[in-house]
Amino acid sequence: MGFSIGYVCERDPTDYASNSGVHVFMVRALEKSGNQVHLHYPNSHLFQRVVRIAFRLYALTNSNSSMFYNSRLYALLLAQYFKWFKALGKCDVVFVSRGSAVLASTDFGQVPIVYTSDATFRLLSGYNDNYKHCSPKQLAEGDLLERRA
Repeated sequence: MGFSIGYVCERDPTDYASNSGVHVFMVRALEKSGNQVHLHYPNSHLFQRVVRIAFRLYALTNSNSSMFYNSRLYALLLAQYFKWFKALGKCDVVFVSRGSAVLASTDFGQVPIVYTSDATFRLLSGYNDNYKHCSPKQLAEGDLLERRA
């Protein structure tokens, strides 16, 4: 018998359209290895409504609203989600994929954490068009979240 893994991410890990299906294939690989995988992502309608409101407020005060998902505000909302809904039960290990915002602000207690990512924030800010028009404050915030992760 394998491990009990809490798979934590920001988007639906069963959706092929989410992050090009990366989560779907990672979850499958973990399950095929004999592990019991528990999916944890913010799927509450109330949470999604709060995020939409926060996004609109962020867009009013920041020139590049696409950076909302790399902001401390979003990270704090994610942390509150996992805290309020007690989304993580007893797991042997927590697996966080492409979720520096989740990892930076969420307290997983004494459970070991495995974190994977395919790019750094600084690399994306020089490559992806959505990141090219960021204010210095937004760039600093993205770097801070990644360092905390």
